[in-house]
Formats: sequence, structure tokens, C-alpha cells
Amino acid sequence: MGRSLMSLLLVAALVPACTPSCPPGLEYIDGQCRSGTPGEGLDLDERGHPPCALEAGNGRLDIDMGCADGACDDALYADMVDALGPASCDASDVISETTFCDWQGGALRSHFDDVDLDGVPDPDATARGLYLSEGYDGTSPDGLGLRVSLACFYDVYGEPDEEDRVKDGSLDRVIGMTYRLDGATLYVDDEDLLDGFDGHAGGMSLFAN
Repeated sequence: MGRSLMSLLLVAALVPACTPSCPPGLEYIDGQCRSGTPGEGLDLDERGHPPCALEAGNGRLDIDMGCADGACDDALYADMVDALGPASCDASDVISETTFCDWQGGALRSHFDDVDLDGVPDPDATARGLYLSEGYDGTSPDGLGLRVSLACFYDVYGEPDEEDRVKDGSLDRVIGMTYRLDGATLYVDDEDLLDGFDGHAGGMSLFAN
């Protein structure tokens, strides 16, 4: 066996396989985070969601009113900064006269009117939705938040007003739900995780009613 081939084999033996981490209760199988071994009866409900396991409710997320960490949709930009601290903002090159701002390393985002196109929200600009994504760890008093099973939203709020479904093998998987609550509208979805769906909340959007 050639020396170069022996060297490659030695390196392969010494370097551990880099397996992406998965949420609790899931395994990395065939390039996706799954709830079990394919073909062995996955522990999913009829919507393609794993069993509900609510988080400890820290109260940072007020889904019913469209708020996160004291900042609410439709609030003035100045009030958002008071609640969340300084934002990182950039003028949009997609939506005219609009600036996108984020907090907490991009885990909490919104966008605002920016008529003068200076990359800073106008003084009277109000938030147009709150968008929560990977890294946001606030939860509602009920224990809802990112990375909980989508089944938990059915347990807490019941049947949604709208569902987004995709065919996934034998499953008619629900990957997004819209709830029109008294004080806000919630959209929660199962964002692609390693090019697959895992049945957990990957993103949440809140809009004041």
C-alpha cells in the first residue's frame, strides 16, 4: 500500500466524524434530524409532530399580545430601543423606504418605515411585525417558544385558523400554522433544519391585531 494512501487512512481514523447536533429527542439520520430510525414507526402524530414537551415558562414571550421581551409589534422604534437596547439596522434594497433592524444577534427582528432612506427608522416609524428565529430563548408563561414541538401549539391554542402542509412520505405534515388571537396574530413554522423538517418550531412571527 502506498505511503500517501496510508497517510489518508490514518488521518481518516484520527479525525472524528462531524455530526450536526439535533434538538433533544431527535437523531441525525440520512442527513436529517429525525424522531427515530426510518421504517421503525416514528413517534410522530398524524401531523408529523413529536410529542409535546413544553419549556419552563419564563414569561419573556407574550404571544397573545404580540410582544417579546417588552417590545411589541406596532410599537414606535424608540420604544423598541427602550425595551431591547440599540439595534443593528440596514436599509432594505428589496422593499422601498424600509429599514430592517435586529436585536439579540438577529434572533429578534422587525422592519420600519425609512422614507429618507438613511438606514435609520423614521421618528414616527412603528414595528411591522416581530420575527423570532434561532437563538431566541424567551418563552410564554405556558412554555411555548422556539424548538418546542408544534404539537404544543395545538395543546395550548387548539386548531389553528390556517395550516401549511407538505407531503413527506406517508405523512401529510403540518409545517406552519396561523393563529388569530384576540390581541395578535401568530404564525409559527417548522423551518428547514439540515434540509428536512423535524416537527419543532423553527421560527415565529407576531403581528398586532
